[in-house]
Amino acid sequence: MGETHTPLTRTEVERLYKEQGTLAGADLRGADLSDIYLITADLSGADLSRADLTRAHMYGANLQGARLFKANLEQANLNGADLRNCDLLGAIFRETKMSHVILDKNFVVINEREAQEAAHRGDKEESHRKYEEARDVYRSLKVVLHLQIPSKDVGILFVREMSATRKLMPLFSLRRLFSKFLHVSLGYGEQIGRIIGSIFVLMIGSAILYGFEGVRVGDEILRYGSGDGFFVTIAEMLYFSVVVFTTVGFGDMTPYGPLSKITMMVEGFTSTVYMAMLIIALYKRSMAR
Repeated sequence: MGETHTPLTRTEVERLYKEQGTLAGADLRGADLSDIYLITADLSGADLSRADLTRAHMYGANLQGARLFKANLEQANLNGADLRNCDLLGAIFRETKMSHVILDKNFVVINEREAQEAAHRGDKEESHRKYEEARDVYRSLKVVLHLQIPSKDVGILFVREMSATRKLMPLFSLRRLFSKFLHVSLGYGEQIGRIIGSIFVLMIGSAILYGFEGVRVGDEILRYGSGDGFFVTIAEMLYFSVVVFTTVGFGDMTPYGPLSKITMMVEGFTSTVYMAMLIIALYKRSMAR
């Protein structure tokens, strides 16, 4: 039979902290720490699994590598706390204050790193389980940090959540491939740089395709090898592509041939999606300022 663990009381933890000046690596599993004052305390590597930290004052606390598995942090103050490499699976973040918290680079939680390590070992079952944990942690953080940190950071958490969800899908399924496309091309609607980059790729790619069969300009067909020179032709195709993308439709140039017509339809439809996503992303970013 294993030794029974007796959770520490708040008084015992406060006395321990006063005597040692640190709680790094402390076994605080299941401890009743409600309303405790641990401002700027060193709790790195501490095990706070299932601990009651309701209304705990932990401003600026060092929780690097700590385990907060199913800890109750309802109404706790974690403003400025260091949560790098912290296990947050199942933690309760109801009304938790978490402004200016320090998270891992690119907000990657430990569960996702463990999932990647398991995948490298070939342990698919463990990797799948860890990605599920990562998805749940990202979702919890996204909800509690909404309006507490810049919207772009909340957007990063959403992207990480969607990425973890994608990796739970069958490897070559259409859903996973489509999710990957949304990530690369739109950043799941959160990464403005990717959206703008995809817009330029679409316009330039379409311009190149238009040049094969050409476009009609008056009574002439302008395309590669038509005699106007490559750079003149590609410049005209780019102009036509921008007109199609922006749905201006001057009518001075029209597609010629099946390939140009299909390209025009695809570009015109896709442009509405990209512009809508860009406007939404810009709106969310501006509203957060």
